[in-house]
Amino acid sequence: RYEGRWVRNAQYDVIGLRTNDGQILYLKPGITWFQVVPLPEQQDPAEESLNVG
Repeated sequence: RYEGRWVRNAQYDVIGLRTNDGQILYLKPGITWFQVVPLPEQQDPAEESLNVG
């Protein structure tokens, strides 16, 4: 698990990934999946749901 943030200089630029201290977040070569999730203080409890499948 890696924590960081995404950055973008302009609206239509591709995103860049940075560590929490601002360094470039390097990913291993190949297919990489990452998930963008809100911080706990940004979540609205009224919008939370649970999917069980």
